[in-house]
Amino acid sequence: MKERKRDEISEGNKSLGKTNGNDGLSPFKLPELSEKHQELTATEESIAWVWGLLGNYRPGDIHDTGDGVMLQKVTFDTARCIRVFDHPGPIYELSMLQSLFDNAKANLEIGLCTVITPVPEDVGEEMAAKSQATTPKEKRAAEAPSASKEATNKSDYNYGMEVA
Repeated sequence: MKERKRDEISEGNKSLGKTNGNDGLSPFKLPELSEKHQELTATEESIAWVWGLLGNYRPGDIHDTGDGVMLQKVTFDTARCIRVFDHPGPIYELSMLQSLFDNAKANLEIGLCTVITPVPEDVGEEMAAKSQATTPKEKRAAEAPSASKEATNKSDYNYGMEVA
């Protein structure tokens, strides 16, 4: 009995570790992105943002997007979604993050590690105000990777590594 249970857990861990993205265990289906958002997540700046995020955090560090999604760095090329607000906006943003990570050839784990939490009242009011703002979401998302633009600018300094 114990051996069968251990095999099931082991098999579950294997499948979770090999997945890139939604592992089929998540309690919700991520929405399809619009064509404009799919193109946005494939830009060089967006891909640089993913690698900037993964490069600037240590394993275990948490990144709060500020829009209802929290990510945790796992390895040099993997992050996991540990929380998403139960609201269409953050869930759509999680879908965009999934597409970003896919385009960057990095891994975003979504599933058993993701907790869907109710939106706090004060944050819910902010989300409603943001959705009524005049700035379109596409423009805000396009401005997000600005730090990575600077990080990927060419400079005269040559970063090198000595290999022994």
